[in-house]
Amino acid sequence: MSNRQVWNNAAMIAANAVLGRPRDADAAVWGESGLAMHLSVALLPDGSWYEGENYHLFAHRGCGTV
Repeated sequence: MSNRQVWNNAAMIAANAVLGRPRDADAAVWGESGLAMHLSVALLPDGSWYEGENYHLFAHRGCGTV
């Protein structure tokens, strides 16, 4: 559950959407380290990122780009 993986997922979703490959985009959403997993596991109940305040906004911006 790396904050960098959030950005990787955002890039993979966008690239695959532009290239017309929805199945590959779905993998970046629903895969083992996909966006859905980040939203359900890596965010704490208060909405903060689990890695600490220094990564909080960096990871949130990645979640919001999709």
